[in-house]
Amino acid sequence: MDHRIAGIVHAQAEPICWPLLPECAAVRKLSPSGVTLLLRAYFAGAIGAALLFASRRLVPWAYVGLVLVNILKLAIMLLDYRLRMNQHYMGFFAAFVYLFVPGKRDVLRVLVTLFYFWAGTLKLNWEWVSGAGLYSPMWPFSGMGVVVACVYVIVLELGVTWGLLARRAWIFWTALAQFLVFHALSWQVVGFFYPLLMFAILAIFPLSPSRRAAGHA
Repeated sequence: MDHRIAGIVHAQAEPICWPLLPECAAVRKLSPSGVTLLLRAYFAGAIGAALLFASRRLVPWAYVGLVLVNILKLAIMLLDYRLRMNQHYMGFFAAFVYLFVPGKRDVLRVLVTLFYFWAGTLKLNWEWVSGAGLYSPMWPFSGMGVVVACVYVIVLELGVTWGLLARRAWIFWTALAQFLVFHALSWQVVGFFYPLLMFAILAIFPLSPSRRAAGHA
Protein backbone atom coordinates (compact mmCIF):
# COMPACT_ATOMS: atom_id res chain seq x y z
CA MET A 1 0.00 0.00 0.00
CA ASP A 2 2.91 2.31 0.72
CA HIS A 3 4.06 1.89 -2.88
CA ARG A 4 0.49 2.19 -4.26
CA ILE A 5 0.74 -1.24 -5.85
CA ALA A 6 -2.97 -1.32 -6.63
CA GLY A 7 -2.47 1.62 -8.99
CA ILE A 8 0.19 -0.02 -11.13
CA VAL A 9 -0.80 -3.70 -11.43
CA HIS A 10 -4.51 -3.54 -12.19
CA ALA A 11 -5.81 -4.64 -15.58
CA GLN A 12 -6.05 -1.16 -17.12
CA ALA A 13 -2.66 0.15 -15.94
CA GLU A 14 0.29 0.26 -18.33
CA PRO A 15 2.53 -2.71 -17.49
CA ILE A 16 6.28 -2.76 -17.15
CA CYS A 17 7.00 -6.47 -17.45
CA TRP A 18 9.86 -8.54 -16.13
CA PRO A 19 12.35 -9.59 -18.87
CA LEU A 20 11.42 -13.27 -18.41
CA LEU A 21 7.69 -12.53 -18.36
CA PRO A 22 7.21 -10.15 -21.30
CA GLU A 23 3.46 -10.86 -21.57
CA CYS A 24 2.57 -9.92 -18.01
CA ALA A 25 -0.33 -7.79 -19.27
CA ALA A 26 -2.17 -10.99 -20.16
CA VAL A 27 -2.33 -12.10 -16.52
CA ARG A 28 -3.34 -8.71 -15.07
CA LYS A 29 -7.06 -9.30 -14.65
CA LEU A 30 -8.00 -7.46 -11.47
CA SER A 31 -9.43 -3.98 -11.02
CA PRO A 32 -7.77 -1.57 -8.54
CA SER A 33 -10.28 -2.64 -5.87
CA GLY A 34 -9.60 -6.28 -6.69
CA VAL A 35 -5.85 -5.76 -6.26
CA THR A 36 -6.50 -4.04 -2.93
CA LEU A 37 -8.53 -7.04 -1.75
CA LEU A 38 -5.75 -9.36 -2.92
CA LEU A 39 -3.17 -7.38 -0.93
CA ARG A 40 -5.40 -7.51 2.13
CA ALA A 41 -5.75 -11.27 1.70
CA TYR A 42 -1.97 -11.54 1.47
CA PHE A 43 -1.60 -9.51 4.67
CA ALA A 44 -4.18 -11.64 6.48
CA GLY A 45 -2.51 -14.83 5.23
CA ALA A 46 0.89 -13.65 6.47
CA ILE A 47 -0.49 -12.85 9.93
CA GLY A 48 -2.39 -16.14 10.00
CA ALA A 49 0.68 -18.19 9.06
CA ALA A 50 2.69 -16.45 11.77
CA LEU A 51 0.03 -17.16 14.41
CA LEU A 52 -0.04 -20.85 13.49
CA PHE A 53 3.60 -21.13 14.57
CA ALA A 54 2.53 -20.27 18.12
CA SER A 55 1.13 -23.79 18.54
CA ARG A 56 3.50 -26.74 18.18
CA ARG A 57 0.57 -28.87 17.06
CA LEU A 58 -0.17 -26.49 14.18
CA VAL A 59 3.42 -26.01 12.98
CA PRO A 60 2.96 -28.30 9.92
CA TRP A 61 0.04 -26.11 8.83
CA ALA A 62 2.13 -23.04 9.55
CA TYR A 63 4.75 -24.30 7.10
CA VAL A 64 2.04 -24.81 4.46
CA GLY A 65 0.73 -21.32 5.14
CA LEU A 66 4.19 -19.79 4.80
CA VAL A 67 4.73 -21.56 1.47
CA LEU A 68 1.39 -20.29 0.14
CA VAL A 69 2.05 -16.74 1.36
CA ASN A 70 5.41 -16.66 -0.44
CA ILE A 71 3.86 -18.05 -3.63
CA LEU A 72 1.18 -15.36 -3.51
CA LYS A 73 3.80 -12.66 -2.89
CA LEU A 74 5.87 -13.88 -5.85
CA ALA A 75 2.77 -13.94 -8.08
CA ILE A 76 1.99 -10.31 -7.17
CA MET A 77 5.59 -9.25 -7.78
CA LEU A 78 5.63 -10.86 -11.22
CA LEU A 79 2.82 -8.57 -12.33
CA ASP A 80 5.17 -5.60 -12.69
CA TYR A 81 8.93 -5.10 -12.80
CA ARG A 82 8.65 -2.02 -10.59
CA LEU A 83 7.91 -4.29 -7.64
CA ARG A 84 11.44 -5.70 -7.63
CA MET A 85 13.49 -4.85 -4.53
CA ASN A 86 16.62 -6.44 -3.13
CA GLN A 87 14.81 -6.76 0.18
CA HIS A 88 12.26 -9.09 -1.43
CA TYR A 89 15.05 -11.32 -2.72
CA MET A 90 16.55 -11.51 0.77
CA GLY A 91 13.17 -12.36 2.26
CA PHE A 92 12.61 -15.09 -0.32
CA PHE A 93 16.06 -16.62 0.25
CA ALA A 94 15.59 -16.60 4.03
CA ALA A 95 12.12 -18.13 3.72
CA PHE A 96 13.39 -20.82 1.34
CA VAL A 97 16.16 -21.84 3.75
CA TYR A 98 13.73 -21.83 6.67
CA LEU A 99 11.22 -23.99 4.79
CA PHE A 100 13.36 -26.47 2.90
CA VAL A 101 16.99 -26.64 4.09
CA PRO A 102 18.09 -29.01 6.89
CA GLY A 103 19.86 -27.39 9.83
CA LYS A 104 17.92 -24.21 9.08
CA ARG A 105 19.03 -22.27 12.16
CA ASP A 106 22.73 -22.57 11.41
CA VAL A 107 22.27 -22.14 7.65
CA LEU A 108 20.16 -19.01 8.16
CA ARG A 109 22.81 -17.46 10.40
CA VAL A 110 25.49 -18.06 7.77
CA LEU A 111 23.18 -16.85 4.97
CA VAL A 112 22.41 -13.56 6.73
CA THR A 113 26.09 -13.03 7.47
CA LEU A 114 26.82 -13.49 3.78
CA PHE A 115 24.02 -11.04 2.90
CA TYR A 116 25.97 -8.37 4.71
CA PHE A 117 29.37 -9.43 3.42
CA TRP A 118 28.37 -9.35 -0.24
CA ALA A 119 26.51 -6.08 0.28
CA GLY A 120 29.79 -4.69 1.62
CA THR A 121 31.69 -5.73 -1.50
CA LEU A 122 29.24 -3.70 -3.61
CA LYS A 123 30.13 -0.60 -1.60
CA LEU A 124 33.83 -0.64 -2.48
CA ASN A 125 33.58 2.37 -4.75
CA TRP A 126 33.83 6.15 -4.42
CA GLU A 127 30.15 6.69 -5.13
CA TRP A 128 29.33 4.94 -1.85
CA VAL A 129 32.30 6.21 0.16
CA SER A 130 31.58 9.83 -0.78
CA GLY A 131 27.94 9.51 0.22
CA ALA A 132 26.72 10.23 -3.32
CA GLY A 133 24.97 6.87 -3.37
CA LEU A 134 22.69 7.80 -0.47
CA TYR A 135 19.11 8.57 -1.40
CA SER A 136 18.77 11.35 1.18
CA PRO A 137 20.74 13.09 3.96
CA MET A 138 21.51 10.90 6.96
CA TRP A 139 21.13 12.47 10.38
CA PRO A 140 23.29 13.15 12.40
CA PHE A 141 26.08 13.04 9.80
CA SER A 142 27.18 15.80 7.42
CA GLY A 143 30.31 16.77 5.49
CA MET A 144 33.22 14.47 6.30
CA GLY A 145 31.00 12.74 8.83
CA VAL A 146 29.09 11.18 5.94
CA VAL A 147 32.33 9.79 4.47
CA VAL A 148 33.34 8.37 7.86
CA ALA A 149 29.90 6.81 8.30
CA CYS A 150 29.97 5.25 4.83
CA VAL A 151 33.45 3.80 5.41
CA TYR A 152 32.24 2.45 8.76
CA VAL A 153 29.38 0.65 6.99
CA ILE A 154 31.91 -1.09 4.72
CA VAL A 155 33.94 -2.18 7.75
CA LEU A 156 30.73 -3.29 9.43
CA GLU A 157 29.57 -5.43 6.52
CA LEU A 158 32.94 -6.87 5.51
CA GLY A 159 34.40 -7.40 8.98
CA VAL A 160 32.07 -6.97 11.94
CA THR A 161 29.44 -9.17 10.29
CA TRP A 162 31.51 -12.28 11.10
CA GLY A 163 31.04 -11.46 14.77
CA LEU A 164 27.42 -12.57 14.35
CA LEU A 165 28.76 -16.12 14.14
CA ALA A 166 31.09 -15.80 17.14
CA ARG A 167 30.60 -18.13 20.10
CA ARG A 168 31.95 -15.58 22.55
CA ALA A 169 28.94 -13.69 23.86
CA TRP A 170 30.59 -10.27 24.07
CA ILE A 171 31.74 -10.42 20.43
CA PHE A 172 28.32 -11.55 19.23
CA TRP A 173 26.32 -8.94 21.15
CA THR A 174 28.71 -6.15 20.18
CA ALA A 175 28.32 -7.07 16.51
CA LEU A 176 24.54 -7.45 16.73
CA ALA A 177 24.15 -4.10 18.51
CA GLN A 178 26.06 -2.34 15.74
CA PHE A 179 23.79 -3.80 13.07
CA LEU A 180 20.67 -2.83 15.00
CA VAL A 181 21.93 0.76 15.25
CA PHE A 182 22.90 0.72 11.56
CA HIS A 183 19.40 -0.35 10.49
CA ALA A 184 17.73 2.11 12.85
CA LEU A 185 19.73 4.98 11.28
CA SER A 186 19.17 3.67 7.75
CA TRP A 187 15.40 4.05 8.22
CA GLN A 188 15.58 7.72 7.24
CA VAL A 189 17.47 6.88 4.03
CA VAL A 190 15.82 3.71 2.69
CA GLY A 191 12.40 3.83 4.32
CA PHE A 192 10.77 1.45 6.77
CA PHE A 193 10.64 -1.83 4.86
CA TYR A 194 14.31 -2.82 4.75
CA PRO A 195 15.06 -2.06 8.43
CA LEU A 196 11.94 -3.90 9.63
CA LEU A 197 12.78 -6.90 7.45
CA MET A 198 16.33 -7.06 8.80
CA PHE A 199 15.21 -6.62 12.42
CA ALA A 200 12.97 -9.65 11.90
CA ILE A 201 15.67 -11.73 10.17
CA LEU A 202 18.34 -10.77 12.71
CA ALA A 203 16.07 -12.16 15.44
CA ILE A 204 17.20 -15.65 14.36
CA PHE A 205 20.59 -14.99 15.99
CA PRO A 206 19.60 -14.34 19.64
CA LEU A 207 16.66 -16.78 19.40
CA SER A 208 18.79 -19.65 18.09
CA PRO A 209 19.16 -22.46 20.68
CA SER A 210 22.86 -22.82 19.83
CA ARG A 211 23.31 -19.07 20.42
CA ARG A 212 21.58 -19.29 23.80
CA ALA A 213 23.68 -22.31 24.78
CA ALA A 214 26.87 -20.47 23.89
CA GLY A 215 25.69 -17.49 25.94
CA HIS A 216 25.10 -19.65 29.02
CA ALA A 217 28.51 -21.29 28.54
